[in-house]
Amino acid sequence: MNKPLGDITSWVNLKRSLETELSCERPQDWEEHVRDRAYQIWVSEGWPDDAHEDHWRRACQEIELEQRLRLKQ
Repeated sequence: MNKPLGDITSWVNLKRSLETELSCERPQDWEEHVRDRAYQIWVSEGWPDDAHEDHWRRACQEIELEQRLRLKQ
């Protein structure tokens, strides 16, 4: 499925901001964190096929929310 350019730009910007907020030394650290969360979501939903994009998006959103709440404290 093709995503509009605006969506891609938003995800790139989100990725960059999360890398900074999470104090990741390497982009791979951020990606690993998101991958682990997406895997947890996938398992919790019973290992559905063809849901990887949704799981990745949700993982990014959850991590972003957690980080924003942490920064407010």
